Amino acid sequence: MVVSAVKSGTMSPKSSVMSVVLSLCLDDPYWDSARKFSDKITKLANNSIMNRTFILGDGMKLTTYTNYALRSLQLAALKAPNRIKVDDVVQVHGLARPHIVKIVHELGQAGYLETVRGRGGGFLLALPPENIIIGDVVRLTEGPLDLVECFNPEKNTCPLIGICKLSRALQTATKAFMAILDDLTLADIASNKGELLARIAPIEEGIVAPMRMTR
Repeated sequence: MVVSAVKSGTMSPKSSVMSVVLSLCLDDPYWDSARKFSDKITKLANNSIMNRTFILGDGMKLTTYTNYALRSLQLAALKAPNRIKVDDVVQVHGLARPHIVKIVHELGQAGYLETVRGRGGGFLLALPPENIIIGDVVRLTEGPLDLVECFNPEKNTCPLIGICKLSRALQTATKAFMAILDDLTLADIASNKGELLARIAPIEEGIVAPMRMTR
């Protein structure tokens, strides 16, 4: 799965780390495919247009819960300073209402959203979007990012723990991935506000249905 976040300007030191992470521990012939993937990342990192691109391989996927949380925050940022409703997120993204209710509650408890109950209620950002770090939100909704079992010594059953180069490379990749998310804010992912609002307008007006159907 490829996920990209683009922001114009000069690449930060953190954003360049993903371009080299898979170059580590690649002196083994079994890493040929990883080396090719690293070359692709390096090309993206050197592209000034894609200077804030981060990539998740097929083995590293965020949960749909995290995706929905980020979409809820993103929509709140786009509509700020107005208050939005759970049903607005459900309508735009075609998501199940109980999921969004749970997400909004958790984001409210964590201090990211200000929620108002009752008729005419809804939610809005409790912090400026530039103060909401995407990496922090991901840690909240994902919990420990144990990509493989050996990341957690208490639950590990692999006999290679402590000496495995694969484990070290995966840990480095995870840290690099989170470093990029720590350099990304809610303001960044809502910066192309005009384009995003124009894309969702037909859905809000009922002209077209969301691509993801509510379950």
